[in-house]
Amino acid sequence: MQEGICVAGFHHVAITVKDVKKSKAFYEGIFGLKPIYRPDLGFPGEWYQVGNQQLHLMQDHVPLNQRQHFALEVADMHLTFNTLKAQGVTIVSPPGKRGHDNSDFMFCLDPDENLVEITLTLSHGKSEVSLTSRVKAKLIG
Repeated sequence: MQEGICVAGFHHVAITVKDVKKSKAFYEGIFGLKPIYRPDLGFPGEWYQVGNQQLHLMQDHVPLNQRQHFALEVADMHLTFNTLKAQGVTIVSPPGKRGHDNSDFMFCLDPDENLVEITLTLSHGKSEVSLTSRVKAKLIG
């Protein structure tokens, strides 16, 4: 019998905002959050470290697969990928490498079409994996 996916905890929460400058003033000015490094993702945003987790702000009208999401850390990318495939989960993008930090990642959909990003990062020489669920935006017509 195959072991299940081991979720270690949240990695980050990402929200879309209409105006990054106003949101920065709110989160930095009122809550005292300090910005952390954010790679150029092709759209405006800001990242903050909040304890052991992060808050990611993304300007509205970002690409669909970059919308609101939360990240869960899991124990094993290979096991996670194989478990999702075996369970019939829709894989949107198979495992690959990020350019800015060389971490492994993939995307899938949950039953409600929330986009889930699974990311393997290296921390203190020890591998750990992040499972990021990105919520697909509903188009309001």
